Amino acid sequence: MSATVANADRDWRQHLVDDMTGIRRVLSETHRIAVLGIKVEESRAPAFYVPEYAQHAGFEVVPVPVYYPEATEILGERVYRTVAEIPGEIDMVNVFRRPHHIPAHVDDIIAKLGPRTAGVDYLYPRRRPGSAEPPRAANTSPRDSLSPSSTRNRD
Repeated sequence: MSATVANADRDWRQHLVDDMTGIRRVLSETHRIAVLGIKVEESRAPAFYVPEYAQHAGFEVVPVPVYYPEATEILGERVYRTVAEIPGEIDMVNVFRRPHHIPAHVDDIIAKLGPRTAGVDYLYPRRRPGSAEPPRAANTSPRDSLSPSSTRNRD
């Protein structure tokens, strides 16, 4: 193992965003959020109402459901089946999956964003083992930080 990889493995925690100032900074730089694991309105689940809240706060939400193969739109937006197939830039991937399901999505997320991401609902180092580049993550849902005082009108 190279010294660079060993240092990245040891120092990845320094890149976590876990205070309100850092979370607000990440959110201020975020405009377009892919929501992996989004659910449909009928589910009445956080995986629907959190992205709905983000959309009302002015973020562009790009739905990437894991279930609901018949869905073509959620929250009035076109559905994509993988993060990698979303056209254009994505600032954040908000993941609504149980921790043990996240590894199955890491390659898809990396295919779109490279070995960095801006935020996930469940803390998980989004880099492949041995990668020299440390992850950038928030260990909280963006909804925890969205409030009228912490958001801006993105119209």
